[in-house]
Amino acid sequence: MQTKTYTYTEPYYTIEVKVEGGFCAFLVLFLGWHAYVNSFGVWPVFAIGSIVAAYQVWNTFIAGCYPHSITVGDDRVSVEVFGKSKSYIIDELADYSIRGGSGGKMYVRLGDHNALRGRYWIPTNVFGDGEELASRLLEIEERVAPDSLRVQARKSTAGLPKSNSKKR
Repeated sequence: MQTKTYTYTEPYYTIEVKVEGGFCAFLVLFLGWHAYVNSFGVWPVFAIGSIVAAYQVWNTFIAGCYPHSITVGDDRVSVEVFGKSKSYIIDELADYSIRGGSGGKMYVRLGDHNALRGRYWIPTNVFGDGEELASRLLEIEERVAPDSLRVQARKSTAGLPKSNSKKR
């Protein structure tokens, strides 16, 4: 198969990643301050909100979990986040797993993943040729981890007819 680059559609990337990350950075400061000074006597609510916003800031700007573009080839997958690119050679991947899958957000873990690298949220419905991207990523999972339960479940349900039964 040929090498192809899939890109997060604008303005969605700007709004859903950059603006949301910036807003969450503001919330960390705003809610953190209100937790510190115990505004309205409900500091735990502000502290929890600040922690949730900090997690989003971490994923967006530090861990780079939201790729702008993904290049998939026969032998490698490259992910570009904020101008930095990371390539993974498919045959050298010890770990590759996908959660989610069809028609929405996929959570992909590649290689030696941890809190700083190798974890990506990929909303295939807002990528150019998103369905093709999703199927190619699933094919890679089948190639790297053919014995995983998810791959086996996908294979066993692939041939089943879709149910048209209505609930009464």
